[in-house]
Amino acid sequence: MSETTSFAKKLPFHLVLLLAICVTYFSVWLHEAGHWAVLEALQCGPTMGFAGIIQQWDTPPSSLHHWQRISYPNLGTAWLRLERLPQTSQQWTWMLLAGQLVAVLLLVVGILLYKTSSSHTLKAAGLMLVFVNGAMALPKIVSWLMGGIGDLYFVGFYSGINPAWVKGAFIVVLGSGLVWSLRQFPCPIRRRWMQALVLAYIIVVIPLQKANAVIRSAVEQELPWAAPLAGWSKPVWWVTAGFLLLLVGWYLMAENHFRNGRE
Repeated sequence: MSETTSFAKKLPFHLVLLLAICVTYFSVWLHEAGHWAVLEALQCGPTMGFAGIIQQWDTPPSSLHHWQRISYPNLGTAWLRLERLPQTSQQWTWMLLAGQLVAVLLLVVGILLYKTSSSHTLKAAGLMLVFVNGAMALPKIVSWLMGGIGDLYFVGFYSGINPAWVKGAFIVVLGSGLVWSLRQFPCPIRRRWMQALVLAYIIVVIPLQKANAVIRSAVEQELPWAAPLAGWSKPVWWVTAGFLLLLVGWYLMAENHFRNGRE
């Protein structure tokens, strides 16, 4: 049995699932943090939620204070919770690309962790980073086939590059990471990790989408508990702190598991 197969087999399913949940959350959060960092650098004063800039389409907020209006041909009108909009097409392009490039960076970090670390715990974390972020190619493929609108569509809109080429490039890069991560395991272990990923998506992403709608409504009503703090609606900080504690807990449990050499 190879070292890879051995350490992956020793990690019980509940620890694989917990790792998948934590990595999925922080991958989503870091994606949005990429957008946030550029908006902050541009002094746009964003209010971020779990799914990006707090925004409303077609129906204006009850008060336009702190909201910026923008219209797109054939798509409609949006109101973004910003102090000001990015001023040029280049600024829009880099802001939109920043979140997408985070996934590519996490692929690289994950591979380096897996390849260079002597710790089984960090190897598992690195491999999960690649696995989760590589799997982001799959919803991009579905969105492409169904004509979905997202960051990469608007990258094409502002940059003038065909959105199909932009989406295709990210699908190839992320998909390569997914294939690489899957090839590190034999089939039985691969299935366990895939099951954990599906469960993590259900546990993390779907509730975050619902929570984001609640935050959007609360921000529109200017409720104090949803007010921005350092560019993020306060509940995002609370939840992120909770997941950080969860990740630390996973690390301690995994270290203890490997140290005791349990199967």
